Amino acid sequence: MIYVCLPMSEVLTMDGAPRKPAKAKPKETVLYDFDASNISFLMDVIHAFGMASQQHNEDIRKILGKILESAR
Repeated sequence: MIYVCLPMSEVLTMDGAPRKPAKAKPKETVLYDFDASNISFLMDVIHAFGMASQQHNEDIRKILGKILESAR
């Protein structure tokens, strides 16, 4: 299993509003905007998933393949 620590000051609620600092609720979903300013963080996350297990590696390959397909 992979855990990713996000800076809570940059986490948004599902409606796009800044999330108030508080304990996470069970099954809570939040948004985090990956952009040019945090691309190295995204690459580190992808790298960690790719190294975690063969299944994670295959999952990352499929996800990246779908992203590339949709960009055409």
